[in-house]
Amino acid sequence: MSILIRFKNGCLTFTNGLKFIYEHRLWSYIVLPCLASFVLGAGVWLAVYFGFDYLSDWGTSLLTEGTLQLRNPILLGIIEWSSAILGMLLALILTLVLYRSLISIVVVPFLGPLVEQIETILLGKKIETTVRQDLLNLSYGLWTSIVHSIAGLFILLLSLCLGPFNIPINVIAQSYFLGRGPFDMLFEKAADSHAERGALKRAWRAEIFGAGLVFFVVLLLPLIGALIAPVSVVSGAAVLYYSSDNRKV
Repeated sequence: MSILIRFKNGCLTFTNGLKFIYEHRLWSYIVLPCLASFVLGAGVWLAVYFGFDYLSDWGTSLLTEGTLQLRNPILLGIIEWSSAILGMLLALILTLVLYRSLISIVVVPFLGPLVEQIETILLGKKIETTVRQDLLNLSYGLWTSIVHSIAGLFILLLSLCLGPFNIPINVIAQSYFLGRGPFDMLFEKAADSHAERGALKRAWRAEIFGAGLVFFVVLLLPLIGALIAPVSVVSGAAVLYYSSDNRKV
């Protein structure tokens, strides 16, 4: 199967996930994760919004009342509009970075029953894991979330020096990080070691990028994106993975 087809399959996780939930009436399994994701997304967005609003007011006061004391209304207007546009872009990326880093802590615990139900429907049984494996997966997931958050912030800061290229660079990076989450939930159950998990990530890289990109795009929908994106993409990723003949490397 070509990379483009696999990437397209990843992009279809959102719609396929919604379709699977609808066809199998899994509404009761998505209520809690949807609410948790909505509260998380709204909280992060409000925190970032008011934080940037405060910084914007502080910067304006420095320009008009500080050592510069700018009085030219045209120049002030250009500076304020430029800073507002840049601030919105940075706020958007920062919101996604912070939201993504907290998903594994706030939302993922509520997604377990949904994934287990999909396993039961497609495989005829739930994939059982030991307590030791659950603890290792939890610690690994938290560590991965921290590493990805640091990497996301580093890429965000580094991309500021690249002018107009910062947007596509951040979209690519954040798409990969977002796509990793849904598939990591599946790889944790399938892999017996970190080496096998790494092999699975490489084998499914095209699907991960596709799922992450659609995850990123849906999250751009104010509040609604945070409400439906995680459950839809996770469901679609599970359907794609468990329906594949090559789910083992």
